[in-house]
Amino acid sequence: MDPVDDLYSLPPAEFTAARDALAKRLKAEGDKDAAAEVKKLRRPTVGAWAVNTVARERPELVEAVYAAGAALGEAQRANIKGKQRDALRAATAARRDAVSAAVRAAVALAGEAQRDAITATFEAAAAGDESVRDGRLSKELEAPSGFGVLGDLPDVPDPEPEPEPEEEPEPEVDREAIDAAEREVQAARRAVQEAEDRLARAEVALAELQPG
Repeated sequence: MDPVDDLYSLPPAEFTAARDALAKRLKAEGDKDAAAEVKKLRRPTVGAWAVNTVARERPELVEAVYAAGAALGEAQRANIKGKQRDALRAATAARRDAVSAAVRAAVALAGEAQRDAITATFEAAAAGDESVRDGRLSKELEAPSGFGVLGDLPDVPDPEPEPEPEEEPEPEVDREAIDAAEREVQAARRAVQEAEDRLARAEVALAELQPG
C-alpha cells in the first residue's frame, strides 16, 4: 500500500504523528520533495475519515454511487429530449439508494452526528466529484446545489400541444354602404372633370379678350 494511503487509513487522532514520521523518513532517505508534499497533508475530519474508510474497504459502495449518478445523468438528458419519465424515476431511486447505502456504512464508523456532512460528500460523488474515490479526503465535500445535483432536477413535463389558432370571423360586409360610397366617388370624379372643362374654356375666353 502507498504510505500516504496508510496515513489515511489511520484514525484522525493518529494522523499527524504518523504524517510527521513519514515526512522525516522520506527526508532522511533523500527524497526532500516527497517529504515536503507529505508534510502538507492535513488531518482528515471524522466525517472525511469515515468516507475514506468506506472508499478503501467498501469500494463497491462508492462505485455504485458513481454509477448511479452517471445513470441518472443519462436519464435526465433523455427526459429532456423526449418522454422518458419512468426511466428517470427509476434512475433517481437507484441514485438515492446507492447514496444511502454508502452513507449508512460511513455513519456506522463516524457516528450519527456526522450524517449530514457524510451525505453531502456522497452527493458530491454522485454528481461526479472523483476525489471521493481516492480515499484521501481531508474534509467533507459540499453537496452540489440547484442543478448541480442531477437527482434534484425536476421531471421535465411533456410538452403541451399548441392550441390550434382560432380563425377570426369574417367581418360583416355592408354592401349598401360600399355601393353608396362608390357612387359618391364617381360623382366627385365627374364634378372634377366638369370643373376642369369649365376652367379650360374660361382660360380660352380670357385669352381671346386680351389685346394681342
